[in-house]
Amino acid sequence: MLDRKKVPHSKDAVEYGIELKKPDVFKLDNGVSVYTIQAGTEDVVQIEWIFKAGNWYEKLKNVASAANFLIKNGTSTKSAY
Repeated sequence: MLDRKKVPHSKDAVEYGIELKKPDVFKLDNGVSVYTIQAGTEDVVQIEWIFKAGNWYEKLKNVASAANFLIKNGTSTKSAY
């Protein structure tokens, strides 16, 4: 019988024997680092933008929440999509 009081064993990704390819790294003229991996023949692109943002970084209260709301919902005259 399953004992709900015991935490189930979880595996680390390393335990699966998956080897990730090393990324090629270069910097843009503005100093932003770019990491690329050539991992196959399919034309697939994934872009992630990572910003130092949110409540932790805001100088005025609720600015981050308001910006997040506008990003998701847009305004009365501008769609978020």
